[in-house]
Amino acid sequence: MRLSDAVLNREYIITKVDAGLMSAARLRQLGFAKGALTVPLHEAPITGEPRAYYIKGSVIALRREDAVGIDVEECGNGGGEDVR
Repeated sequence: MRLSDAVLNREYIITKVDAGLMSAARLRQLGFAKGALTVPLHEAPITGEPRAYYIKGSVIALRREDAVGIDVEECGNGGGEDVR
């Protein structure tokens, strides 16, 4: 599944970052790398974009065009830390 389609307030593990060379490098610098845990927290009320994601202790806003290049799998444990 793509990060852009992830359900809010659920935990996901990043399985792949597949974006253009510049975007992929920048996303990795922000912490969006394979194996990282992320949680979609909020989205803009009308357009739904950008969305805010918790990643490695920070909250980062991404546009949909960047989030579609990130593949994720939902964590099965459901008992992670509360990031809200």
